[in-house]
Amino acid sequence: MSAPSQQRSIHTELLFNLVFLASAAMMVVGVTTLMLSRLDPDRAFAAMLVLWAGGTAVFSGFGAYLVRHAVLDPLGRLRSLADRAAAGQPAGSAEPLGTREFDELGDRMQEMAEQLLQAHPSEGWKFDQDDSWVAQAGRGA
Repeated sequence: MSAPSQQRSIHTELLFNLVFLASAAMMVVGVTTLMLSRLDPDRAFAAMLVLWAGGTAVFSGFGAYLVRHAVLDPLGRLRSLADRAAAGQPAGSAEPLGTREFDELGDRMQEMAEQLLQAHPSEGWKFDQDDSWVAQAGRGA
């Protein structure tokens, strides 16, 4: 993982992008209001519906991208790290996850996986029924 001082926090990442999104929405509302005030009411309503649908699509798309980029993709990479550790494979090289919090979590998961593999190199690991880590060889799995 990269150095924590070089990464933004997930709080900052989400807050900055959501403020940008809200600011852009306000700008669209202002421009739309100016444009619609010059049209007759029948045409203004149709234009308002088109602008509303287009704006909703753009802002929804950006919101989905933001959540995927800032949260879901890093969680998927952490899941892969956990899957490799559970299969008894080395964690591999550290890869940046995008935010300081995810990088720290990834580092800790990698350290945990390495310690588990060093303590029991020939055993795979899995979650037991009570959600605790157990060695597969130790339980006859």
